[in-house]
Parts: sequence; structure tokens; C-alpha cells
Amino acid sequence: MMNRSIDESKLPKTPIYSFSVSDAELAKVIADELRVPMFQDVRITGEQGREGETIQLRVVVEPQHFSDEFQWFMGDKLLNRQSHPVLNLVAVPYALDGVLFSCQVARHGPSGAMYATVSTELKVDVRKPAILSSIPPQQVQCGDVVRLSAAGTNVYDERYQWFFNDQPLAGETRPRLVVRAGDVNQSGRYALEVMREGQPIWSEIELTVHKCGQ
Repeated sequence: MMNRSIDESKLPKTPIYSFSVSDAELAKVIADELRVPMFQDVRITGEQGREGETIQLRVVVEPQHFSDEFQWFMGDKLLNRQSHPVLNLVAVPYALDGVLFSCQVARHGPSGAMYATVSTELKVDVRKPAILSSIPPQQVQCGDVVRLSAAGTNVYDERYQWFFNDQPLAGETRPRLVVRAGDVNQSGRYALEVMREGQPIWSEIELTVHKCGQ
């Protein structure tokens, strides 16, 4: 049987340690061995924002250390070139609501490195379309033609449906609606349902049609 010797020059010189932030006892042992301060607190802030705006995630590390390096993940996907404690998410779509973002913090010492990973779920508040009226909604006169339109729609909208007093209006599936106010029976609640990222979003406006001659 051939005796194969190990070439020690090819073995890694720097041991790598990985641990959970919650494991404080092990963290102290590793930090002492690496001669670096242990992580006291690692957390992500800024995880809530509005759809279409910028959400800024920030990793807070206490205490900080000059050797700290950062790597961000979205779910299990590595975000290339995102190696700073701050992650800017621009024009955030509603689809990112509830998506997990994580950051791995690496702290390097003379003889190795220790890691801490923290995660948070993004909270994206939906931006509802605003319904605009060509005539003030409480000043509609008998015979007026009212044009309703939705402001704040976006490319992620999948479909539209208008309603009058909770009943769908047949064929009215665009972000605009023309109401011919022939009589007071057309007073009521006009609503637009927008399907966005598989979720229904509801906006409404109340029209008051005055009697002819008033």
C-alpha cells in the first residue's frame, strides 16, 4: 500500500470560524482566540418603506471593528457588489413585501475570522392609486359627464376593474371611467380594484349627483 505524505504547505494557514450571534459563550471563546472584540449586537434597521420609494437597509454592529466586512443576500441569492453595511433598494416593488434579506458580517483577526449573520423581512406598504375626478365629486350636476382616472398606477398592475356601489361594471377594465350623470341614481361609491403582484388593491370615490334644476 502506497504511503502518501501530506504536503503541509498546501493546508490553509488561517482557520475559519462560524457561529450564531445568540451563542454568546462560544462567541467569546472564538473572539479571544482571534484577538478581536466579540459581537455584542448585530441587527438590521430600516426594513419598512413604501412601494416605489427607496428603502435603506443598514447593518448595525456593536462594537464596530476596522476589519468588518459585509455581504448581502436576498433570500439565498448573493447580491454581487453589495459589500457595505448599507443596502439601498431603489423603486421598491410591492412584490418584495415579506422577502427575506440577510447580511453576513465577517470580522478578521490575526489568526482567522468569525462570522455573524442577521436577517429581516422587508415590509413594503402598498401605494394605492388615487382616483381623480374631472368635476368636484360633491358638485356633479344632472347631465354632467364625469371622467374618473386613477393616478399612481404602475407597470406591475395586472388588471383593473371598476365597481359602482360594490357591483362590477361590465367591460370597465381600464384605469379610466366615464360617468354620464343622467340622474341622481348615479350618486354613490365608485371604486377601482387593481390587481398588483397577485394582490387586490382597492381605491374609491363618492360622487353626489344633484337633481336637475337644483
